[in-house]
Amino acid sequence: MGNDGPIRPEVTTPRHRSRPTFRGSGEIWAAAAEHFGQEQLSSILLCVALANFSNRINRAMRTPAGKVW
Repeated sequence: MGNDGPIRPEVTTPRHRSRPTFRGSGEIWAAAAEHFGQEQLSSILLCVALANFSNRINRAMRTPAGKVW
């Protein structure tokens, strides 16, 4: 397990889509699984999903980050 630098997925943006398509998520998950257990990976995934949800709600309510806090 050497340090090969950061893991960067290949990103492509098709003309018919406005968001990039990420490839290699299986490889990223496998690399993360080398360092974290299943319970830790679940916790990380839950934290990312909760942050994403909060950001989407704040965007829908047009609440800038840091204004209410």
